[in-house]
Amino acid sequence: MVFISVGTTNAVSTAWGGGDKQAAKRATSVSVTLSFFIGCAIALLLYCFTGPLIASVAIPAATASTLARTGGSSVAAAATAQLWASCEVYVRIRALSFPFALTLMSAQAACLGVKDSRSPTLATLAASAVNVAGDALLVLGPLSLGIAGAAWATVGCQVAAAGLLLRTLRRKGLVDWAALRAQPSVQEVRRFFAFGAFSNNAHVPHTRNCIQPAASFNSQPEA
Repeated sequence: MVFISVGTTNAVSTAWGGGDKQAAKRATSVSVTLSFFIGCAIALLLYCFTGPLIASVAIPAATASTLARTGGSSVAAAATAQLWASCEVYVRIRALSFPFALTLMSAQAACLGVKDSRSPTLATLAASAVNVAGDALLVLGPLSLGIAGAAWATVGCQVAAAGLLLRTLRRKGLVDWAALRAQPSVQEVRRFFAFGAFSNNAHVPHTRNCIQPAASFNSQPEA
């Protein structure tokens, strides 16, 4: 998902540096909206297919390996199956955080695009505090949810961080609810994913190659 950070930072910084705050706002809004829905798609895939894949592929393979290494110990095989069952619980809960995790990535990149590294740092510190508190309450505390509690604590910290940075972007005039609800045009979607194609072909982005796509985020979305 490197293209989200690279593309958003470049698009926002190009527009912001050129004095076109409306274009910067539109680039931010398009990035946040698309990142959220990409996260929803990933979350749905993980939530739906993690269980079947673990049950049909991971557990049989891991159990066979364990039996071979332990001389057929049924206790070790049962422990292996239980471990993978716990992994399924963790992954399915963590899948729910993907929309917020990618929104957070987009919001961090937008902040960097307007030369604000302080807000992402503070949001990360706040999210860490939420995660630690969540682990204390959900894993070690009276609820004792175990690995599920650890997963929920991580989900909570990413939701909190994304919310904090969206609030920051709103104060800066880079997003508002009306802009986020505005459907991106086909051209805007293509530009957004063009950064993904670029980052897959070059691990180190070159500014000259990025400027033109970034600058093409106009102040008004194209029909």
